[in-house]
Amino acid sequence: MKKKKLLSVLVAAALSCSLFSAVPIVSQAAERYTSGDWEYKLREESENSCTISRYSGSDKNIVIPSTLDGKTVTAIDSFAFSENTEVASVIIPDTVQSIGMCAFDGCSSLSNIDLGKSVRSLDYSCFQNCTSLTSIEIPASMTSSEAMAHPSFVGCSSLKNITLASGGVVIPDNLFYGCEALEYIKIPKGITKIGEMAFRDCPSLKEVTIPDSVKDIGQFAFDRCSSLEKITLPDSLQNIERAIFGSCESLKKINIPNLVQHIGEEAFWGCSSLEEIMLPDSVQDIGVLAFNKCASLKTVILPDSVKTIGGAAFNSCSSLKDFYDYNGNTEYSDEYFDRSKGSIVYSPQFSDCPFVTMHGYPGSNAEAYAAKHNIPFIPLSGDDPEAPVVEGSMFRLYNPNSGEHLYTSNATEKNNLVSVGWKFEGTAWIAPVSSNTPVYRVYNPNSGEHHYTKDAAEKDNLVRIGWNYEGIGWYSDDNQGTPLYRLYNPNATGQYEAGGHHYTKDVNERNSLIAAGWRDEGIGWYGM
Repeated sequence: MKKKKLLSVLVAAALSCSLFSAVPIVSQAAERYTSGDWEYKLREESENSCTISRYSGSDKNIVIPSTLDGKTVTAIDSFAFSENTEVASVIIPDTVQSIGMCAFDGCSSLSNIDLGKSVRSLDYSCFQNCTSLTSIEIPASMTSSEAMAHPSFVGCSSLKNITLASGGVVIPDNLFYGCEALEYIKIPKGITKIGEMAFRDCPSLKEVTIPDSVKDIGQFAFDRCSSLEKITLPDSLQNIERAIFGSCESLKKINIPNLVQHIGEEAFWGCSSLEEIMLPDSVQDIGVLAFNKCASLKTVILPDSVKTIGGAAFNSCSSLKDFYDYNGNTEYSDEYFDRSKGSIVYSPQFSDCPFVTMHGYPGSNAEAYAAKHNIPFIPLSGDDPEAPVVEGSMFRLYNPNSGEHLYTSNATEKNNLVSVGWKFEGTAWIAPVSSNTPVYRVYNPNSGEHHYTKDAAEKDNLVRIGWNYEGIGWYSDDNQGTPLYRLYNPNATGQYEAGGHHYTKDVNERNSLIAAGWRDEGIGWYGM
């Protein structure tokens, strides 16, 4: 073992490895050792472990040793393999827990890397410009609660396939920031949080699958994913944080889960293809610039739960025609804090929305706001049957006397039922206007119950025993976007009892009913 001293470099946080290597600030000398082709230094926390500092060999397929001179290799230092254009594959031992800044930067021939099973920390740009890397598996250790990441794969122009091992709980902040070739990602079950900027600047990302275990998605998580077309948010999500989908220019529609209370600042800013947005009755406030520059948005329906709308939330929505406010006391802000200018900016709602008409109750804040800013206003009368809704909206109503839930796309039927005592529970899901899979509606004249099924044989059997066929109620989504779960109440079995079946897209509601004794009958059909 030969000992030598080298100077270690202290650098400030930045993303350019060339900038890092040029920083002249120098710290105290650190002892380095060599063992064959490997240079290493001892870890401060333990003399029995070491950090690999440099590889001087010429092998193209490198297996990093788990020990050097009896010392356990637990880390790979900054710049350890940087600009090694010959290395094609690297196997990292399970002893390694952290990979330093720019460790593999510029390894342009590196096409395969095994991260091992223990890595919990990826520093800035550790795999930057590994242009031959096409796929990588992220171990469960990198999605543990202790994991930490900085933008690590910037410039990996061929990295299209990323697999996340099961067993993790968190996707750390910044982990896949700038993965420019990534097209699809499936978040494994068990993950509860997607960190801030986790997928920011992934311009090729088209589709994301998120399990219902995810309860928190950090701000900017999918910001500037300009190709993102399809994403289904989990029912467990309670808030839409700042700029989660900022500048997602290809996103046309998105579901807002029924538990969401807050839509954050710039949440959908610049989603220029977004055509419709359904806000559940749980939403209480909409942040500043939340839907700013959504140039394709035509109709917005605010449920009566919304209390405040932040400044410029719907500005520059150039196609917006109808804005419905069902809360007479909604507060509209005319200003917001511009972070780039460091000052308050005056910007009335609906600026640069030349075609918008506001709809609200007589004497409401909506009417006063429209009058103040010379916006056309049409008064609503009760639960206005003339109010247009997003095409395909399926209304859910509840009969407190029989316990039955009814589903309909007919606003007039909905309003008539509300007038005779049914409770309107909001929009349950969005159905396609047409598809190859109709959902049939039948009626039991004895119990007053409606039943819905896409199974023609089930429909025919019910008609055979006395149910009335009422036609096609709606259509199931052939793309199988949002599952509608079907449950059966074994206690409502009499021919004069209603409420035997229930249908919901809410996994939490389904699980609660199963816990209370209802039987899970699988997926009844699909919404969009």
